[in-house]
Amino acid sequence: MDPTGAADYPNMTGDEQWDWSDYDMEAYADLYPQHNYAEMSYARALYTFFVWETWMSVRQIFTRELLHPVLLYALSVGCIAAALNVRERYRAAWVAASVAIGAAIVEYVARTDFVYVVKDSLVRLVVIHNLGAVVMILWERFCLTDEQKALPWGRRAVATYKIMWNSRFVNTARPAPVFHLLKADEERQREVLRTAVEEDKVVSRDGNTASIGNPDDNDGYLKNAWKTIRQVTRRAWGRVRHPFSRLWNALTPKQRWIVRTVVKIAVVWTLDRVLDQLTDVYIDFDWWDIQLHKTSFLRRLRDVSAREVVIRCYFAFQAVWGAYAFYTIVHSAIAVFFVGLGVDEPDEWPPVFGDVREAWNLRRFWSKYWDRLIYRAVNGLGEMLLTAVGLGGPRPFRGRKRWLLNGLVFAISGVFHGFTDYFSGIRCSYVWEFWWWAANFVAVVGETALLHAVRTYFPRFHHRMSGRPGKAVGFLWVFAWLFWAYPKSQFTTMHCLPENR
Repeated sequence: MDPTGAADYPNMTGDEQWDWSDYDMEAYADLYPQHNYAEMSYARALYTFFVWETWMSVRQIFTRELLHPVLLYALSVGCIAAALNVRERYRAAWVAASVAIGAAIVEYVARTDFVYVVKDSLVRLVVIHNLGAVVMILWERFCLTDEQKALPWGRRAVATYKIMWNSRFVNTARPAPVFHLLKADEERQREVLRTAVEEDKVVSRDGNTASIGNPDDNDGYLKNAWKTIRQVTRRAWGRVRHPFSRLWNALTPKQRWIVRTVVKIAVVWTLDRVLDQLTDVYIDFDWWDIQLHKTSFLRRLRDVSAREVVIRCYFAFQAVWGAYAFYTIVHSAIAVFFVGLGVDEPDEWPPVFGDVREAWNLRRFWSKYWDRLIYRAVNGLGEMLLTAVGLGGPRPFRGRKRWLLNGLVFAISGVFHGFTDYFSGIRCSYVWEFWWWAANFVAVVGETALLHAVRTYFPRFHHRMSGRPGKAVGFLWVFAWLFWAYPKSQFTTMHCLPENR
């Protein structure tokens, strides 16, 4: 291959890219020096990695062609806003108009040459918003009240916004189950504070006891030295943090929330970029690592190499981290924007994800950790379907109906993700996407049945394993499930990615 054609590298097929010689790659590095970190100073490398490459990605995403679907989406939002404000008999027509516009957006996006991340984000946004409108307006009848309709236009518009974008039904009678996560976090913080106070008391008591004992006792010297180090460290830290504490105390609670959220965005984004770079340097997986025959693991256990185990561990980690990083950054950035404008309050933007430390089995992984962005909409659609076939009843559903609804929620999630993948350009793996979500429900059912059997027939063993040992086993089980199941869908998906991924 002629190295002068290095500038065409991004437009080449996979086989042409793999057919390059070392000289070809050197020519490519000369044309694109921002990737040649070894030749840069530390400052330039950091700037290139965190700023320049991010800016280039943003330029690739936000193009002029994006204006058309954005304008259509604004029209769809207007239809939903109208449905929230009109009489009940007109709501279905406005919702149908929004759904029709959403279908036009999906059709337009599917035949354009947007990069995959833009297609996927647009399709998901349109589907989630319209699905939420159907459930919220037509099923839950969650619209503006007569009192809100009597407000001045400005306040009425704010009320419309708060309902229209409230996919988790925050501050309503039926919020998505996330607030128990906040309460649990508050309890943990109080427990940490109580533990710290008790430790201080113990250290103080030990110090006093050591001073009374034999001065030649080595244990007493160690305790006195540790006490002195703690006191010196505390005083030094107090002097250093004093000006920052004064500045922090001068902020209002809302301003403190904004600062904490901005710091969280920066930390998560930095970690995500660093992890991507470490993966490229130390793992550097290629197409051979994700060949389709490697979706099977247990049946070819004797042929599995150590590198394949590492690759699967990486995919299991990304199953948790990838979604957390993306949705946390986007959700937090939007929250800072609207809270900063004064339109919303911080409590109207609860965290997207729960505490991963609570996910010590698969059921808790999905119920206490995973995001709740579309839970209420998907759950409502499941209730609508069950009611349509005569299996409805008083809400919330209980017992067997609850399990049936949970299975339907996982199935709808699989259809939703497969649908978005298909119209985003991934045309050959949507069945595996559905398999992933359905398999999780089957695993949750099996896990629950096993735990019930252990609790019933082996109560002593269950009691002994209910503490830290049981949680450790549970975390290993969750990781093992992700290690085995997640690559089955992702390996296939990566082979189906469009060229402009």
